[in-house]
Amino acid sequence: MDETVIILGFVLIIIVNGLKNAKKIIVKARTNYVRMTMAVIVSVMIVILFWSQAKYAKLELISIILLILFCGFAPEGLGNNQVFMIGSLNSNLAKYQKIELEPEDKNDNFTRIHFYIRKNNSTCLVVKGSVETTKKYFLTKTNCSDKVQVKS
Repeated sequence: MDETVIILGFVLIIIVNGLKNAKKIIVKARTNYVRMTMAVIVSVMIVILFWSQAKYAKLELISIILLILFCGFAPEGLGNNQVFMIGSLNSNLAKYQKIELEPEDKNDNFTRIHFYIRKNNSTCLVVKGSVETTKKYFLTKTNCSDKVQVKS
């Protein structure tokens, strides 16, 4: 009983913190429909495989499902000197050595941003907007304009 309430409490804290961070997003990331679909499929499969009649087992299962669905549907993007991505504990842009921008599509509707922590260690985020718009964001809204490079 106590463990179940603690697990549910932690999941709710994670979700509330993620929703607070979502309000800070200035440049939104492209919607990842594959991730959303996979979250729903995995959640449904967990319910089918592990549903129990025990009250506390249901609470544990619901907390896991909430966490999976939140990770699938959580908004990502860029804020003032921050990047908000699933799995990023420290979202400060100052920790990255280099930020590289490249066009994602031929119409220049999306920009792929590579955040390099070290030389060969990077994470990636695709945001809405052209490379020029995204570069302008980094020049005006962040303190990291010296780290930004445009990949051709």
